[in-house]
Order: sequence, then structure tokens, then C-alpha cells
Amino acid sequence: MDKVKCEAFLLAAESGSLSEAARKLGYTQPGITRMIDALESEVGFPLLLRTKKGVRPTSDIEEMLPRCRASAIPFDPPQYIHLGLAVPSLHDLSPAAKKFISYIKEAFPEPAGNASS
Repeated sequence: MDKVKCEAFLLAAESGSLSEAARKLGYTQPGITRMIDALESEVGFPLLLRTKKGVRPTSDIEEMLPRCRASAIPFDPPQYIHLGLAVPSLHDLSPAAKKFISYIKEAFPEPAGNASS
């Protein structure tokens, strides 16, 4: 999993628009679509629902999306993302949400010295 795919997904999910995510990341809309399709193939389940009016996260992912974004803090340089998910209990999340959290944590590992146990 790579960080650009994850960022493309987060931006699209938050804005409700693949075109807006593309604009913010400097890609074309078809490029963002391919990235999110690849990410969905990688995790093994859909992350976004596509409609004529845009996109929105699936119900499994929607419940944890605000916590993912609020926990993502960029460090520059180097580019790191710290993802400290504040969830009441992983047991409260759906299997799809748990799997997505593990993929996000893999893509955005905590920098050395910032890891929480």
C-alpha cells in the first residue's frame, strides 16, 4: 500500500469528489480513480460508494474516517504520517474497518521515537 493511494482515498471520501481529490493532489480524475480502485483491490473490499453525484465512504469505513483524518499529522521533512486511531475498542469496529485500519497503519508507520505502545 502506498501513501498517495491512501491520501487520494481520504481526500475523495472527505470531499465527496474524485475530481476534487485529483485537483488537491495534482493528478487527473481518472488517475485518482485508478488509485482508489487499486487500493480497494488491495484491501479486498469497497471503500467508496460511487453515485452520479459523487462518492462517499462505505458504511464500514465512514464510522472511522474522521478519526483517521484527525490522527494523520504530516511531518516535513521527511514525510511521515502519524496515525493514532482513537477508537473506543477495535472490537466495536466491523471486520472491514479493522482491516482498513491495519492497511492505513502499514502505509503510514509512525516515525522512530513517536511510536506509542
